[in-house]
Amino acid sequence: GAGRGRGKMAAGGAADAQARFGHSVKGLLTEKVTSCGTDVIALTKQVLKGSRSAELLGQAARNMVMQEDAILHSED
Repeated sequence: GAGRGRGKMAAGGAADAQARFGHSVKGLLTEKVTSCGTDVIALTKQVLKGSRSAELLGQAARNMVMQEDAILHSED
């Protein structure tokens, strides 16, 4: 009877190790996905900031053209 008990214990230990391993893999994946999500958010913010500055540049250019136009016409 003693031999069988030891075998059961080893199997239990293996299952436990497997569960722990599964848990840590799940943890790593979750961490990875979270950091990926953070990267995507940062990238999106960067792109939006880029398009926002392009918009502001366009606005500034239009304002300059309008001012130039006003200056040219005020000379008449």
